Amino acid sequence: MTKASLSLRAAFCLVSIAAAGWSLAAIPVSGIADKTVYADRVTFTVSSEAGYEYTQLRLTSEPVATSIPVVLDQPVQVTYPQYYELNARRRLVSSGAEESARIRFIVRSSERKNAEWGLPPWTPYRLINSAAAEFAGSRLTIVAPAAYPQGMEIPVIAFVRTEEGKRVGVNGPVAAAAYPDRMLELVRGQGSTFLPAAASAGTIAYDASVQTLAASAQIAIDAATTWQAAPAAIGVSTTWPRNARVSVGSDLAIDAGVTLTIEAGAVVRIGPGVEIFVNGALTVNGTLAEPVVFAPADRTAPWGGLVFKGSASRGTIAGAIMTASGADPDWFDNNPGSGATHLGNECLFYLSGGARVEFTDSWLIDHYGQAGHGESSYLTMTRCLVQKFLTFGEYNGGEVRLFDSAIIEFPDKDAPFADDDSDGVYLTSGTHRIVDCVIGFLHDDGVDSGSGAGGLVEITRCWIEACYHEALAWSCDSGTRLPTIADTVVINSGQGIEAGWGNPRVEADRCLCVGNAVGARFGDNYDWDYDGFLHVTNSLLLHNLRDVWGRAWDTWEEHPLQMDVSQNLLTAADPLHPANAVWDPAADAERLAPFLPAPDDTVGMGIATREARLEMSRIGEGVPIGLSTFSRKTVAADYEVASDSGVLAAGTVAFPPGRTVQILAIDVAVPQDHAYIRVTLLNPVNAELSDRAELLFLPDTRTTIIPTGSVWKYWDKDVDQGTAWRELTFDDSAWASGPAELGYGDGDEATVIDGGPSNDRNPTAYFRRKFQVDDPSRVLSVRVNLRRDDGAVVHINGVEVFRTNMPAGPIVYETWASSSGTDENAFYTQDTAPSVLVAGENIIACEVHQANATSSDLSFDLELQAELDPMPPAPGFIRGDANGDRRVDISDVVTILRVLFASAQTDCGDALDANDSGGMDIADAVYVLSYLFAGGPPPAPPFPLRGQDPTADELTCERR
Repeated sequence: MTKASLSLRAAFCLVSIAAAGWSLAAIPVSGIADKTVYADRVTFTVSSEAGYEYTQLRLTSEPVATSIPVVLDQPVQVTYPQYYELNARRRLVSSGAEESARIRFIVRSSERKNAEWGLPPWTPYRLINSAAAEFAGSRLTIVAPAAYPQGMEIPVIAFVRTEEGKRVGVNGPVAAAAYPDRMLELVRGQGSTFLPAAASAGTIAYDASVQTLAASAQIAIDAATTWQAAPAAIGVSTTWPRNARVSVGSDLAIDAGVTLTIEAGAVVRIGPGVEIFVNGALTVNGTLAEPVVFAPADRTAPWGGLVFKGSASRGTIAGAIMTASGADPDWFDNNPGSGATHLGNECLFYLSGGARVEFTDSWLIDHYGQAGHGESSYLTMTRCLVQKFLTFGEYNGGEVRLFDSAIIEFPDKDAPFADDDSDGVYLTSGTHRIVDCVIGFLHDDGVDSGSGAGGLVEITRCWIEACYHEALAWSCDSGTRLPTIADTVVINSGQGIEAGWGNPRVEADRCLCVGNAVGARFGDNYDWDYDGFLHVTNSLLLHNLRDVWGRAWDTWEEHPLQMDVSQNLLTAADPLHPANAVWDPAADAERLAPFLPAPDDTVGMGIATREARLEMSRIGEGVPIGLSTFSRKTVAADYEVASDSGVLAAGTVAFPPGRTVQILAIDVAVPQDHAYIRVTLLNPVNAELSDRAELLFLPDTRTTIIPTGSVWKYWDKDVDQGTAWRELTFDDSAWASGPAELGYGDGDEATVIDGGPSNDRNPTAYFRRKFQVDDPSRVLSVRVNLRRDDGAVVHINGVEVFRTNMPAGPIVYETWASSSGTDENAFYTQDTAPSVLVAGENIIACEVHQANATSSDLSFDLELQAELDPMPPAPGFIRGDANGDRRVDISDVVTILRVLFASAQTDCGDALDANDSGGMDIADAVYVLSYLFAGGPPPAPPFPLRGQDPTADELTCERR
């Protein structure tokens, strides 16, 4: 497009916007003001006046269209978080003179704080397991130590690649019959787990399978381990030989000019909080067959990290498994001068002053702090897995180069959301390159290049998925940020490609942004300056809540002069961006081919809720049906909506090429008239029901166990109570007691507690209350409704169940809350599994933390509810569903084998009798395998729906 045509297009957009926006006049509107942000809800009223006639009264919204009517003199409540615009026009009847008003406002979710101005909170849909066909032509590889000491949990990594070594982006459980409770989940082609520590010598066989693939690893457990004690300093070049067992019990320094070499198969056991300072060089020569392991003796007692400082500091690390670092949650405060950072937690690797570190074929899994941090230094990673940290870390200046690696799960894809800066990769100044990487499944941004000076960033052939906020967030304090994005997929995230505050000049070409809240965005979540430019071309922006959005909060207007989004395919025509075409699934499907993560002949399908049971009151939200990936084919399945009254509805849900989620609307006149409503998927086309195929809605049977305003025992004496106070057996007889709300500083407390001096507040106050549960088996879920100021962690019977406005990682008495100023009158809600309960007496314990030592107030109140099974259902089962997860897959074969040959117990022999022979034997496992993988007949009824056994036999079923 020429500059002249671009200017004409922008001018047209500006004229259109100006024509639509009238000046604010004296129309009486109460409750809202122009350009204002409201937390959670706002109520406004447009009032009538004698002598005036209204010719327009309309409330519009972006990015989701609203249907809220506005009636004169009637209060209008707005609760859905996004951007709104009230337009009103009236005429003075006597003269015909017209007045108009335009009021722009935002309803913002207080749970998300300032992270989502003008946007509905985005919670990524659950990842759907891949179909067997998606694994075609690929190979499963298991990485584990070839030999390992007794007494230490054993790390295991799995990944799927083609024979040529290209990553295959498949999802699904990797099952090993010997370790049913240590499931390894593939996340876009890779994952990790830990096997229980061995208690005796011998060989452990880890025989794993996922769909059609299988692989194994043999781990020889040491008969006896002689640990070599590492010195405090290494002053001459040293080699720790193959299969060495080295214990680093205190801080270790590698002197300048000296190299420590660690050979394959070595295990480096590192003590709690211990750091390794690399002033010279560290070389690790592990392999896939014999990796080198860096781990603490006990993963609950983390070690510190690796510190590389200065231009002479080098790390060349290959074939390493590293776990459980990050012991110090305040490392940056305790090490002043270490650089700017969003999080203060310790890193696995810290680089500064020109240090150079290279990781190859290494697996950094399940840590307490950040993965890394760089200050004017150089980091390279090739074919690495970085999983379950708080964040990948912040890199200020220097160079980060990531190739064919996975940066996933910060802190954990299944963890409750917490706005704690759990970014994937955070880059400021410098020159950075990310190629062929998977980034995602995290609580903040995929790649965030925000504060600090500008610089060059290249993103090529990457897959970025399931980011609560932005997938690619480009901003800068000074200079110019110059990101280029090419051949990259952005999926299931809050915003796809964003040109935010400051002066980013974003170039995106040949990208796919699908199934996000916003595909391409100019603007951000702040009322700062926006001087950059967004250029997106030759891309597919499909099935987002809004494919393109250019409203920013400096002016609260669209910024067409700073956007060139052209020559793309959009889901629907956008008048502000007319130089694009509309996606035609039939004609354009092949344009998806370059972006496919795996073969798409048959893709996985399942219900994308995180829970298998929902409250009946949520049925109006619809049921999200998801695919494991987009497809070039039309994918479909039948569905049935049934209740205790029979079949209520049936139909087909279809996915045209490119779509990954459909919301199935459930239209039931009075849901509460039914004992249950079950939604079931059946008869997939171009898909496999590889994931949950059934969702159950049950009556809202919540009972309140602890009401608000209850009496609590509390401790406010500025004495650390450790961890024992969370347990039922703790003696709290010395604690005070009083009714909630407990706290100080607001004047609304029922019980005022001691917070310490106003300039040196106690960091933490403790609260405990016992409660009774007669029959935990009837409890479907437990809900905590918590009022807290500033942050809090809740434990039930010693198990953490809720963390809100608190950092990730270990929480101690001196840990400060993540922020202050949150809505201290709101109740924050978290559901948890009933497995935390015991029959009889239980204990709930809550620690409330201040944000800083000068906080003016503290608040605490809590309500505990339980959702009860309204009545025990009659026994029933799905034939072939041996493990009771309401679907039939390879894990059921594993369960059958465990019952037959490993003395495992079952609550439903009928379900294991897949061939309906009246008994349980190896033929049942063969029957299920034949059905799954060889085109054999399906299990006999009841299948695929749950029901009673129509065949009389000696087998029983107690499953409900």
